[in-house]
Amino acid sequence: MITAIKTKERYKYLLILLHCSLVALSQNSKPTSFKDFPIVQNLDSFEQVVRATKNNPEQYLYGLITIEKNREDYIGWFGQDLDTIKILADSLNLPLGVASYHYFLGLKSRIQSINIACRNLLQAIEYFQTTKDTLGLVKSYYGMLLIGTLPKIYKMDKVQNRSFYFDKIMDLSQSTSDRQVKFVRIYAISFFERLAKGQQNYKARIGEIEETLHILDKNPNIQPPYAQLYAGISNFYHLNNFPQLSFNYQLKSHELFQKLSSKICVKSYLNTATGYFNDSSHTKAEPFLLKGISTMEQLKEEERDNTTLLNLYVILSEVQFFKKDYKAAHASWEKTIAVQHKKNSAVQISLFQELQTQYEINQKEMDNTLLIKKNELSEIRNKQYMTALYIAFASLGIFSVLVYFLYKLNAKQKQLILFRDQLFAIIAHDMRTPLIAFKGFSEGVAFLMKKGEYQNIHILSQSIDQLIFNTNLLFDNLLNWYSLQSNTTKTNKNTFRVYELAKESADLYESIAKNRQIKIELAIPETLTIYANKNALLLILRNLIDNAIKHGKSKKIQIKASLEIFNIVIEVINAETTIPNNRLTTLQEQMKQGSVVIKEGRGLGLYLVSYFVEQHKGSVSIESSEEQGTRFRVEIPANG
Repeated sequence: MITAIKTKERYKYLLILLHCSLVALSQNSKPTSFKDFPIVQNLDSFEQVVRATKNNPEQYLYGLITIEKNREDYIGWFGQDLDTIKILADSLNLPLGVASYHYFLGLKSRIQSINIACRNLLQAIEYFQTTKDTLGLVKSYYGMLLIGTLPKIYKMDKVQNRSFYFDKIMDLSQSTSDRQVKFVRIYAISFFERLAKGQQNYKARIGEIEETLHILDKNPNIQPPYAQLYAGISNFYHLNNFPQLSFNYQLKSHELFQKLSSKICVKSYLNTATGYFNDSSHTKAEPFLLKGISTMEQLKEEERDNTTLLNLYVILSEVQFFKKDYKAAHASWEKTIAVQHKKNSAVQISLFQELQTQYEINQKEMDNTLLIKKNELSEIRNKQYMTALYIAFASLGIFSVLVYFLYKLNAKQKQLILFRDQLFAIIAHDMRTPLIAFKGFSEGVAFLMKKGEYQNIHILSQSIDQLIFNTNLLFDNLLNWYSLQSNTTKTNKNTFRVYELAKESADLYESIAKNRQIKIELAIPETLTIYANKNALLLILRNLIDNAIKHGKSKKIQIKASLEIFNIVIEVINAETTIPNNRLTTLQEQMKQGSVVIKEGRGLGLYLVSYFVEQHKGSVSIESSEEQGTRFRVEIPANG
């Protein structure tokens, strides 16, 4: 009880101290530039003090600008007090207040309306240039970098490209000793140098990074923007392919953000979880995701950042899927869809409000024109009708895009469920046969050993070898199919000899073919080369040879390869085997469409053959007749 009273007393004295500091700031040293709004350690306490100064408009205005500046520096939620700042700055006729308002509104509007964002940031730049306010200028230029402006889209003569604003930041921050300006320089280098200039001089920039870190070491009292700086340095090392250093600085950034308010920590939870997820540390990533979601959902609806919440749920569902907690993953995915719907609704409302505002402006202009020129009434009405029509079409277009986007999300979810069901069905069906066979062979071996007929055991061992080989191919196909469904397949290409690839594939089946008294012949020039993905072609040949051995009736399988114009043609021929016409027609049609029915494992090998041939911009076909037998023909460009 005594401890609680002492804590309250300390808190009271802290508020009094902050209040006195704010009064001194207002009366003795009124801000004349953007850097005069200080960095605040305890923002929540400072905000309470500012709210208590409403009876002093000028002091209240400077306090609100300080709050918004710190909110923005924290990478948190800012802009809640912009309306009040505008009213006070206009009524008091304070240019710095007006410029600060334009700066914050420009950053706040960049997601909903780039046009509004550009217009306000350019107004802030104009004022800061007049007053030679370096910090205000570099932060406004950085805001233009965040927008990613393109003059052809916005048709604003004063808007330049990213390279222009990046160079401005570099020039202004080259010789300054102001720490905040240096930090903006590091942010620009870390996040935008590659985008703006197309490259990055790592050796030159690492010196600046180390100099900035030296500044941090000199200041044991860590201030909030340092957390954002560590995040920027983390991104710098990420872009320059130093993943471990990048992740270490991300963890440092997160440690600092945790000392701030819960609203500010959410994005840090997301960034840290993403780092663990990219490092395949799913168990470590999950607590940060859950903490971030919990923190976000405790906020008021107007304070939530749906983009961050959406990313949290997406990564959480993937983590749960990798942990095989499919029920939880499905629930997280449903929440992802709900947040996406809410986010899209907010964007739609914002766009509609912008269109409505523009419509009201046009309406006022039309009314003024009516008062001056009554004889132009018909022309004005036509403009009104056209404006209304444009709004209707724009609203209809936005609604259509939202419906389509939700439809695609739903289709993707159904596809994932279908893939899961297919995978379970294939494993359950195709693994049953080898398991039963293994049990039978085991009993057979035991029986022969019991009777002492050891000379017959080798017959069963040959069958076991073949069964193991077929099961191994099934697993390879399943793994490749899973990689295709989860988009993790890579198609790295290099140059190699076709004969060596065919020889490697044939050697894999040598013992199986010998047991069935089948001879595999190669008719391939040893100098014939191809530029392709070797693993993909090996999988194609293995499946075609396996198919010929399993379903063929002849005692000879031929593998041919030749160069025809610009294509390498590979053929697997089973001369004494024919496919019934109805089955042949079905297979040929499926090969053309690149889709084979995958049910309980049947057709999985041919599906992978079709897919990898298509990835190499080639074609696959099947021919079968009583005279020539069955021929699988694969054509792939020789030079990729």
